[in-house]
Amino acid sequence: MADQRLTQALEAQLTEAHAINADLRERVVEAEKEMASARAMKAEAIVYMRQFEGFAAKQKAAEENAAAARRTQLGAEREAHSEPRTTSCARISSALVRKSDSSKR
Repeated sequence: MADQRLTQALEAQLTEAHAINADLRERVVEAEKEMASARAMKAEAIVYMRQFEGFAAKQKAAEENAAAARRTQLGAEREAHSEPRTTSCARISSALVRKSDSSKR
């Protein structure tokens, strides 16, 4: 009788061990799926970060180009504003030269 009870207890423990083993195998499969998903998300994040870095570099270059264009525009505007004075000075000096030439005659 003791042998039979011992056998039944061992069979119950074996059944429980099999159930625990099956549960743990399922957990391992789920953990592996989660790890694969995490690796895929990490790879996707790396791609997005590289794209972002490229976009940031392009934006910085565009900002630098815009600043250079603005400096060029401001320089052209300064030059355009200074030209009438130069032209006026040239006209005045030409008129003075003509006047002096006409007075010499």
